[in-house]
Amino acid sequence: MEAGLRALKEGGSAADAAITVALTQIATTAGSVVSYAGVVEVVYYDASTETVQTLSAPWKTYKGEKEVQPIPSTTELEGGQGRKTLVPGFMAGMEALHKRHGRLEWSELFAPSIHYAENGIEVGRVLNSWIKGRAKVLGRTDSGKAFLQGGGEAFPQVGDRFFQRETAATLRAIASEGASYIYSGKWAEAYVDAIQNEGGNVTIDDLKEYAPEWRDPLTATFGKSKIYAARTKGSASVLLSLNMALASGLMDLPPYWESPEAFSRLAKTSYLAEIMFNLDPEGWSMEQCAKLSYAQEKLKANFPELIQAKDNISEHSAAIVVVDEEGNIAALTHSINTSIWGSTGIVVEGIPIADAASINYYHWSKQKPGDYVLTSIPPVIVFEDDEPVFAVSTIGRGLIRETSRVLLRFVGGDFDIASIVNTPQWLVRNYPSGATKIVEGTYSEEFLEELSELGALYEEVPKSKRFSNVGWASFIQLDPTSGEFIGQEDPRFMNFVEGYNRP
Repeated sequence: MEAGLRALKEGGSAADAAITVALTQIATTAGSVVSYAGVVEVVYYDASTETVQTLSAPWKTYKGEKEVQPIPSTTELEGGQGRKTLVPGFMAGMEALHKRHGRLEWSELFAPSIHYAENGIEVGRVLNSWIKGRAKVLGRTDSGKAFLQGGGEAFPQVGDRFFQRETAATLRAIASEGASYIYSGKWAEAYVDAIQNEGGNVTIDDLKEYAPEWRDPLTATFGKSKIYAARTKGSASVLLSLNMALASGLMDLPPYWESPEAFSRLAKTSYLAEIMFNLDPEGWSMEQCAKLSYAQEKLKANFPELIQAKDNISEHSAAIVVVDEEGNIAALTHSINTSIWGSTGIVVEGIPIADAASINYYHWSKQKPGDYVLTSIPPVIVFEDDEPVFAVSTIGRGLIRETSRVLLRFVGGDFDIASIVNTPQWLVRNYPSGATKIVEGTYSEEFLEELSELGALYEEVPKSKRFSNVGWASFIQLDPTSGEFIGQEDPRFMNFVEGYNRP
């Protein structure tokens, strides 16, 4: 956070700060849950033009990958590992954001990430457990083993420093040459060689032709609130969930943590909205999800065949929300979109390569070779009376549900910080049953008994499993009258919020 704050103090824009934080997050997590070869979605408010645009930099399939079967699964660690990969969008997305909205020099944004990569990060218990847990995967290749050893001759232990010197050299090259280093330069050539040697069907043209896209946002109006969202399947699912909540009468009931009836309705509406995202039923479109009439129609439908869907999407990611002194707003989420460091074992010039094709198999297998793969990432900016008043980005397996939960409180008119951070989170559902997961001890026995009487499916999970079954929100609330900003991240996970008053 301090790296982004420094960018703002040096005269940088919200875009500069967001890019700096994203680059630094990857270095300080050793490219484990977020990646320089990952994906990113951005919603950006330009105060000078009073416009909102979205930037999408998702995965892109290889033009030569014409056989969707058999792609090795995430758990298969031998044979055809290159086929588990897709063209990443993160660095192209960051450069596109900077070219349009940046003020600082591109190279300046890399200074903190290069520092941490080169000088090392301390190995704590979490990083140490990740290193041990992924030793078999990354140890499969010489490049993977060298990366995981952090510049030493053995895997680092708690208290040691984890160095990413090869990563630092790559970052220096990108800072100097731009994202072209990744998409047409030395790194691109090394990537193509590594993926082809592991059976992948990538060519240099797949990388050269990659282009992030600026788009108009997906919009929907709820009362006095107008939502501007990234044009992704995740955002469409969030808007559909909100419309279903309205159509079902949920907004007229007490909060779901107080009312079993409200819980039951929310369980149904959020599940149906997620089904639409996961399985693309006939007639589905993003624009329709923003309409109340579509939600009313789908609430009456029956989807017995959809209950068998599997959730194959892993959402390791990082969320960033920034407001600068001019009032520009950046809300973004970037992600490795898989388990820790992925499962390919392939590392290219210090950057581990994710098994994106395996994780996103259901979606990209329905597209043409060379297509872009829509993400589940749903960053949002909310307006009231033509003024931005709220921005939120989320992470985690339950990021769609958490975004919906936060926005339900906001558009419902009774939003306050405590209603988000002191109330039960909305956990992911269980497949194939469709049951909503509940952390043990969250609700009373009487509450659960009434849920059962209403026919609501739920599954209690131990507190130790809570972190892997929820989404986590970072948000900033803006008061257009006073100019006051209130930043918050859920303290049950982390609470990284920084700000300053310019003298």
